[in-house]
Amino acid sequence: MGAYYGSSLLVTQQYLLVGAPMYNMKAYEEGCVFIYRNDRDDLLLWQTICGQQKGGRFGTAITSFGRIDNYVKPIGVAISAPYADDNAGIVYIYVEHRSGFKELQQISGKTISSDVIGFGISLSNSLDIDQNGYNDFAVGSLASTELVVLRSRKVLDFQATLHSHVDKISTTTKDITVSYCITYLGHFGDRDYVEPTVTLESDARVFIEMPIRPLTLVLRVNQCINFTLTIKPHAFDSPLPLKLKATSTLQECPQCSIAHPKPPPSTLEIPFVTGCGDDNICVPDLQLQAQFDDATELIIGTRDDLPLTVVVSNLGETA
Repeated sequence: MGAYYGSSLLVTQQYLLVGAPMYNMKAYEEGCVFIYRNDRDDLLLWQTICGQQKGGRFGTAITSFGRIDNYVKPIGVAISAPYADDNAGIVYIYVEHRSGFKELQQISGKTISSDVIGFGISLSNSLDIDQNGYNDFAVGSLASTELVVLRSRKVLDFQATLHSHVDKISTTTKDITVSYCITYLGHFGDRDYVEPTVTLESDARVFIEMPIRPLTLVLRVNQCINFTLTIKPHAFDSPLPLKLKATSTLQECPQCSIAHPKPPPSTLEIPFVTGCGDDNICVPDLQLQAQFDDATELIIGTRDDLPLTVVVSNLGETA
């Protein structure tokens, strides 16, 4: 049997996506989608995306739902493999990048219903049903009289940094201030705002005073939140730098915005003043001297103890 090349098609302003759901790779009927790009009025094969599950028939249905990120306006597409995941079906979400379409999300039919079969046998055209600026689409399943509507949510791109108001922590330092600065990008109006939850973590050498007021972010405006760290008395027992990690999360709900890509933690190391040079690495030079206090010779069996004086000195940096 053939690959069924052309059984599904998607045409955009710049791309032609051709599905071949019965294309055989390593096993059978994994399926592939061939992506052609319009280059000076010629359609050239630009990328090939293939399914990874035997018999999954990746490329059975294809649809586009326009932009998926906020500020560069790439194209987002959905490609189904209705017989993947033990015939439950999977819908794959891809987003356009300069180097090609990259997978963003997998939606398995098992997450919709435990007895669904062939989720993704058909995909509808996209439409912004809930008027949130993102197109939604419907997914059909085999032997089912119902459609599943997948609604897109607002996507935010966070950029954050963590910095200290001091370069080093000295023995006279009682507290320090660190600032977590964050901004987000989007395509909505300037009145749009979000309130992420910010968490700062450290080791037991400091006490962290959390800010009272929540952080409210306005679109494309960099804002900072300050944390006061009180140095504990035993903090100087260790010469290792103080390590800090700040994370930000958004509230989870069906209508809430989501962060993509997920913002990584912002980290910071603040060294302690050790007197070990600019590199803050201590290189000691230990010397050991030992001598008996009152004996030049020892006769076995004549003494129960033998006084010994040991002198340890450091000719280098702090040990």
